Amino acid sequence: MDEVSYVARAAVAALSALGYDSCLVGGYACRLYGNSRTPEDVDIVVLNAHCSQEVIKARLVVQDSDFYLVPSKKLFATYKVLWYRLSPYKSCKVDLLQPGIMNIPDISTIHIRHIAGLPLMPFSIVLLLKLQAWTDHQIATESHLRMKQYTDSADIDRLLPLACGRNMKPCEEAYIPESFISAAKDRVRQYVTRFPTSAEHWRALGFDVPVPAPQPSIRVRVSRPAASVQATTAALSRLSVKESAQSSTKASASKGGARVLAVGAQGTKTASSSSGTPTTTKPAASVQAQMRKTRPRLKKPATAGGSPTKPTTAQKSPVVRTTSQGGNKTPTAGRLRELLQQGLLYE
Repeated sequence: MDEVSYVARAAVAALSALGYDSCLVGGYACRLYGNSRTPEDVDIVVLNAHCSQEVIKARLVVQDSDFYLVPSKKLFATYKVLWYRLSPYKSCKVDLLQPGIMNIPDISTIHIRHIAGLPLMPFSIVLLLKLQAWTDHQIATESHLRMKQYTDSADIDRLLPLACGRNMKPCEEAYIPESFISAAKDRVRQYVTRFPTSAEHWRALGFDVPVPAPQPSIRVRVSRPAASVQATTAALSRLSVKESAQSSTKASASKGGARVLAVGAQGTKTASSSSGTPTTTKPAASVQAQMRKTRPRLKKPATAGGSPTKPTTAQKSPVVRTTSQGGNKTPTAGRLRELLQQGLLYE
């Protein structure tokens, strides 16, 4: 016998000794109806009590010394929480409920079911109370209560096939109050909206659940024909090959030739040859200016009176050899260089 079952039997026995009829609801009732989850506490409803919950709790503590009360941790709460002592180091909480609290319907004892010697609320009510817990936990302000909605939905998903297997029809059971069924119908719609796959089970239980509209399929239409796509792919491939070839050519040119590194402030360029030795080159205009500064200039001979005389034959301008090109006489390039170097020819 597991611990929760032991506590449930102890609570039912103590209440019966006090003259109260009771039945189990909540997680442990779901377990006895076939759910696979084992709960950590016991929820029990006292049916024929004419006193408050706090009075019944106090009587239980007197009836069985293993029951004890602990003040609630909630702010401004005046009630106490009922616990059952399993050992000096372990206890199990017992939630003592009454009809009307949490919308629990007041039913006759003739509708109570018994499984494994324990009284249970009818399966229809247990399932719909679990559905109510799911909706309440969704809007709870405390985080630990909101987290319980996922446990509730998992329990409901496991209980629905079991309920359908029993051919249950909660809406047709006359002992269940109409107000309870009406509220359950609204909750069923909320649950189906959240979990559409459960609609078939709820419909089998007699709830009017609309069939969800089929979702339109989304089709992707390709505007380009296959030939155009292939042509685009081929063009991109050629472009990639061309860019790769250009990159290789540039890399070879940068390795084999001289690369300009910097330009001097005076018009000179510093380059790096293929051997790695830096060299300095000057533009043509700079070379010509330097030649003008360094070449000797011919002075005209002066007479005694200071007036210039006519140049002699040796002083006359040298003869420039020419070449004939289409009737035009042009000095040879070699001769021009010689005259420039000797300073005998001016630009």
